[in-house]
Amino acid sequence: MSGLLRRSSHLAIGTAVGQGLVVLASAVLARVYGPAEFGALALLMTVTALGSTAGAARLDVAIPSADDGDVAPLVTAAALVAAGAASAVALGVWLLPRPEWLAPLRDTASLPVLLGTGVFLAAMYQVAGAYLLRLHDTRHVGLMRAAQGAVFATAAFSTAIGLLWAHALAFGVGLIGLVSIARTVGRTPLTSTPSRTALGATLREHWRLPALSLPGALCDALAVSQCVWIISDVFGSTQLGIYGQTQRLLGAPLLLASASLGQVLLRRTAELRDDPAGLEATLSRVLRGMLAASAVGLAVLAVVGPDAFALLLGERWRPSLTMLLAVGVAVASRATVSPLSSVLVTYRRYGLTFAWQAAYLLSSAIVLRLISTRTTFDGFMIAFAAHEAVAYVVYLLLIRRAVAGAGPATAASTVAR
Repeated sequence: MSGLLRRSSHLAIGTAVGQGLVVLASAVLARVYGPAEFGALALLMTVTALGSTAGAARLDVAIPSADDGDVAPLVTAAALVAAGAASAVALGVWLLPRPEWLAPLRDTASLPVLLGTGVFLAAMYQVAGAYLLRLHDTRHVGLMRAAQGAVFATAAFSTAIGLLWAHALAFGVGLIGLVSIARTVGRTPLTSTPSRTALGATLREHWRLPALSLPGALCDALAVSQCVWIISDVFGSTQLGIYGQTQRLLGAPLLLASASLGQVLLRRTAELRDDPAGLEATLSRVLRGMLAASAVGLAVLAVVGPDAFALLLGERWRPSLTMLLAVGVAVASRATVSPLSSVLVTYRRYGLTFAWQAAYLLSSAIVLRLISTRTTFDGFMIAFAAHEAVAYVVYLLLIRRAVAGAGPATAASTVAR
């Protein structure tokens, strides 16, 4: 457990530094840009989130457990897929009619190039993190996350670059880190280009884990984006900007820290795959810690939240207490349960994971859309928080059931490597 905490602390510190720089910069950026500009940023963030999730077709998830000789072909294949996905997004935005939820971005110059660049860099950022994690190099992953926040905070001050390009370009630190570490450290031979034969053989060896995880991960990312798209479509860019800024300052650090813990837990659950009792004890300790931290955080939000936001960003950015607590509950629900889902990968419960993710997407798209047309913005936020809490309680119950029914024979040998 101490090793788990030590490795996750590297990622958490890097995340805290990067997001801390964003928070500090936001006190000024909120006075340079208005809610409408931050609403456009919230929409772009959903696109880059999809790029992070599916831009490399989830080939990055195979990198931590791959043999040394398979790493270079996997990274190359991921880069080629990311370039193809980015080109498809740019071409689609250029040629096809744009949906209503993209309205806040309609006046953005070079929008196809912006979205394509964001998808590619976000995908390669994930690949870089996966490559470093296979080396147990959590320090450099933390450094990469700190640098991402620093690049955004610095570039966004230039109105010539703007919020949107600053966000997209900040993911470039992953690509720079991947190239520089491969060349200077040389722990994996990424400097040579694999042959077509090597690429094909590696993909045939490792296709199952990415392919099985891709549909569910895509469902999850689309479900998370529903709230942003609905607010943009129904309540307008100003409300979206305030929500997006609240979500960014409040939710992004916690969710990134949660993702860091989940990446480390993926390795830990593989180590404990033949010891369900020990695995359940580890997950229970993590769950209790996350619940305690969430309770403290929500209590602080209830007391000082709106005033703290207004003091930091200015009065026009003051969120209602209802919205602030709703975002807090939603984020805490996701951040508490999501890291524990690594056990479903270890025990190859892909069908169970996908069933929940598909139901979560369907529920988000239908329930939240119906509620949005029948209530006020605060009422919608309450419904959103309740929806997230219920969905993740169900997910937690499914995870605990999977652990309780697990045995040595059900463990995933692919993850154990």
